[in-house]
Amino acid sequence: MQLSVLLSGKLCKSLLISGLILYVIHILLSNHPCCNSIIIFNNLMSFKGHDITQDDTPTNISHLVFGITSLSRTWKNRISYVESWWKPNITRGFVFLESFPKDHQVLPWPYSSCPPFKVSEDTSRYKMYDKHPIQQTIRMARVVEETFKMENKSARWYIMADDDTIFFIDNLVEVLSKYDHRKYFYVGMNSETHASNVAHSFNMAFGGGGYAFSYALVEAMVENLDICIKKYQTYYGGDHILQSCVADLGVSLTQEKGFHQAQFIRIYVRKSHQGLPNNNPCDAPHVLFFESIKNMRSGSYNLVTNYTRRYSRKLPPCLSNGNHSANHISEIHVLSPMKKLDWDGSRRECCDVVYKAEMNVTEIKLRDCMLDEIIP
Repeated sequence: MQLSVLLSGKLCKSLLISGLILYVIHILLSNHPCCNSIIIFNNLMSFKGHDITQDDTPTNISHLVFGITSLSRTWKNRISYVESWWKPNITRGFVFLESFPKDHQVLPWPYSSCPPFKVSEDTSRYKMYDKHPIQQTIRMARVVEETFKMENKSARWYIMADDDTIFFIDNLVEVLSKYDHRKYFYVGMNSETHASNVAHSFNMAFGGGGYAFSYALVEAMVENLDICIKKYQTYYGGDHILQSCVADLGVSLTQEKGFHQAQFIRIYVRKSHQGLPNNNPCDAPHVLFFESIKNMRSGSYNLVTNYTRRYSRKLPPCLSNGNHSANHISEIHVLSPMKKLDWDGSRRECCDVVYKAEMNVTEIKLRDCMLDEIIP
């Protein structure tokens, strides 16, 4: 009697378990709209974004997404920088502003020649954690997360930049193609200004030169960004918060020399007469600004990059160099061949400097260095 009861209990238990298993299988394979197996499967596979492990095609411009930080009041003065490299209907990304632009010079938007804009999300919930020396720090740090939320389909790299950063897109694609976006990569370069590295970090990439996060790294970062923002309450800029957040994930900066950032504001040594705000004509530099880059066909040269003077120094010539002056030079044209520079075991390029008096233009012609030539 006891044996039969025991066997009956085990049989019931087995039947119950088998029934549950069959019910689950039925749910997964059912075509009922409430429990469609395809929907469930897709949700399980894509709950954290698209599957980045399946596509092994070479990286191209469509895999890059840009997050550009700007301000409504200054954007009209920065448009030309972005327009110089943005490729309409090809490049992907957004300009993030702190508020809706009201200036008639930037409306109506969008322009066909620059990215669409987005108003950054409200950061008031972080008010008690905002002890940063400058405003907008938290907003700038969150650009990567907001970009990721809006653009993640087939994305491999997220490039963070300031609104005056200039990219050479083909070069950028080539550099990032060296790395596996399915792994954790933080690609950029520290500042070319020593004081900036000392003040922040030698292991930090700067937004002025731009830097890139792999998809896998961004996916991990956005899960922890709130923690980082609350943890690093006093850092100077958003770049430093992100670098620290990346470091907390155990990822170091992968340095690429093609990302250039230099600080020209807070590094002057006035007592020794160095730097830009200087009335000594022998020390004060002539400042010319990037104007354009164009294709050309002239002998072995394929590209010309133009720099123009926006204002005069209003200083006399330097007497120590024979009363020569560069005040009359209004433009500098840099002529270069269309070729890749092999950094491994090779030298940098040399140049010839040619002054065209009739045009007040100086040409800098890049070329291979001669055997024993030393760069002056």
